[in-house]
Amino acid sequence: MIWLMPSIILKRLLLVVVALGLAGCQTSLSSSEKAEGKKSAADLEFSAESMLRVADNLVKARDYTSALRFYQDVLEREPKNVQALLGQGEIFLLLDAPGEAAERFQAVTSIAPNEGRGDAGLARALTQMNEPERALPYFAAAVEKGAVSAKFYNHYGIALDLMGKHQDAQVQYGRGLDLTPGDVSLLNNLGLSLALSEDYPAAVRLLSDVVSAMPDTMQARQNLALAYAFSGDMTTALRLATFPENAAATEKAQTYLKNITALPKDMRGKAIFSGLSAVADALPKTSQPQVASEPLPPPASAQPAIVDVDTAPAKTQALTAAPAVAAPAPAPAPAPAPAKEDASKQPAPAAPQTGGYMVQLGAYQDEAVARAGWDKFKAQAPDLLGARQPVTSSAGNMTRLGAAAASWKDAGSLCDALKKAGVDCIVRQLPSNPNE
Repeated sequence: MIWLMPSIILKRLLLVVVALGLAGCQTSLSSSEKAEGKKSAADLEFSAESMLRVADNLVKARDYTSALRFYQDVLEREPKNVQALLGQGEIFLLLDAPGEAAERFQAVTSIAPNEGRGDAGLARALTQMNEPERALPYFAAAVEKGAVSAKFYNHYGIALDLMGKHQDAQVQYGRGLDLTPGDVSLLNNLGLSLALSEDYPAAVRLLSDVVSAMPDTMQARQNLALAYAFSGDMTTALRLATFPENAAATEKAQTYLKNITALPKDMRGKAIFSGLSAVADALPKTSQPQVASEPLPPPASAQPAIVDVDTAPAKTQALTAAPAVAAPAPAPAPAPAPAKEDASKQPAPAAPQTGGYMVQLGAYQDEAVARAGWDKFKAQAPDLLGARQPVTSSAGNMTRLGAAAASWKDAGSLCDALKKAGVDCIVRQLPSNPNE
């Protein structure tokens, strides 16, 4: 077999892409050109393998929008391509679009019944949609087909914890730790599960070890604070949730602790793993997150999102299920205005937003790049985005950019119109509580 350097492969692929683009503008070649033996764009052979390889590399580079397009190019020619469906499903899970992900994984289970990754992905998507009962048969099918990993067992445990089956959940977390001893996400979730099952000494010991290993991580401290709060030691819990150099993070963390402990015990797991908005009706009225008056879509997953650590290696902490405490904020402006009016010189700055809905247009590693991206999207669809307010939403190491929407219906209508205009988008429900 002759091995080609990656640069050569990419160059050839780019030639194919360019040629395909030109085919729409030039439908035929002159007879003299054909006589010289030149091939038209249509004569160039489509290679799904090459397209998939480029898409996979784009995922590794965290260019998810471009990766989605490459996978879609494959699916337009080969609608039953399992690898492309799996690739899109994983990206949609990463972008907190479990409904879109579920469609792809469901298709895989129909096209390739023996492909356990379809069952595993569908189980994770349903869990992220807060439908653990529906997810369980797919978890079981994935185990039977051998499509298991530490990440898989982590999600399996979360689904069981959502159902209140904490001992069963702990078995799944343990199986994951057998595969990857010391995995921080599994240790955190196991510790939280122990606290939910009222095994407070074991929970405190385990989560204390995590804090000792990661003393500067707010997430680890908040999880340990939850264990103390559930045990009745709110004094220690509040001390752990105090960050002297970050008053805003302290207020959010302590408010979150008080909200969780105010819930009935059988609802705490749902609040931890699906977010406070999933139990809004049970919260004290003074601390309820804002909920839209119209029927809501399937609940969004807890923040940080459940993601595939294989395709997003830089987000190794993202599987920790307890809602993250906000990262240290920049120095506050002289006036406590909610919008950062003087924080950027770029036009139409996108302010971080909690609650409500957004039509997500892209995801970026840098917030400044995300803000700059708004002008690009507005230029693509000025009639649709010209009067819209840009918003950003943090997701671990990524910043999502989108257009604000008044309701789920408004967001859906806008996204449909944008897709017709050639702009990719995803409708998202923003968390009502910054801690989610």
